[in-house]
Amino acid sequence: MVAIREISMHRCLVILLISIAASLPANRAVGKDDKKVLLKPEKCRAIIQSQTEKLPAAWKKYNGFIKACSIFKSGAQEINLISIWIQDYFDFKYPKDMTPVMEDFPRPVLVDQGFNVLGSLPEYYPDDPPRELEIYYSSKQTTPPDLFVRVHSPGAGGDYSYPPMMWNVKNKSYGN
Repeated sequence: MVAIREISMHRCLVILLISIAASLPANRAVGKDDKKVLLKPEKCRAIIQSQTEKLPAAWKKYNGFIKACSIFKSGAQEINLISIWIQDYFDFKYPKDMTPVMEDFPRPVLVDQGFNVLGSLPEYYPDDPPRELEIYYSSKQTTPPDLFVRVHSPGAGGDYSYPPMMWNVKNKSYGN
């Protein structure tokens, strides 16, 4: 009787593992040669006024503090992270002896070469004072890479990560 229960439990476990594996997105395995690359803020570049005008209206007041960070480029297809450099904005707007007032900044967006929005980040990049973000992506650049967001926080909860932001081939965007 005990042997029958153990076999049944083993079968249930196998079925559960197969079900989990089947539910994972295809082509998402990270092989030993698939290294993650850290997006470096110093590699980002300021965008020009004509590019700012392609963004939603809420971005316009931050012209001069918006940068683009290249995530993916293959042929004509390009994906950039667009973000406001909040600390630079604060340094410009407030004297050193004043505490900046946090504003409702637009969240960073992922855009294609025409500045069409493909997705957005859950927090500000490169920092969301007092938190700092790290974004990693696959070094293999055959398709838009999945993005991995890690947050360094001095708060009580400490550091944390978000679930990977996966490229949706069907919708040509990040997310559903």
